[in-house]
Amino acid sequence: MRCARRFGTRLKQVQQPGPGVLRVKAAITGFERANVALNVVTSALVGPVTAGGAASEAIVIDSQTQAPVLALATHSNGTPLMGGPVGYFTQHGHARRALARHAEALAEFIPPVAAR
Repeated sequence: MRCARRFGTRLKQVQQPGPGVLRVKAAITGFERANVALNVVTSALVGPVTAGGAASEAIVIDSQTQAPVLALATHSNGTPLMGGPVGYFTQHGHARRALARHAEALAEFIPPVAAR
């Protein structure tokens, strides 16, 4: 759904194949939760020690020719800069932020010619 929302700001969504129409196939291939209890215990001494993360793959194909236009495989682990420190204290915070960043990257990499 995040991909659809992100693409919706840049591309018109349609239900049928046609000229200039792209099909996006995306999958979450990995999802890791932060260990909140461990992060709480270690925060006083050394800081949080586990982060969540996510991996995804996507392919964008021309709806008429079935030719690939773009393929993207991504993986991100949580860091203080990605998802912020709060991500260490929620199980899915870093992973959700990672998937949002993956959707943004996919939308940005679609060639301008295909986006018309």
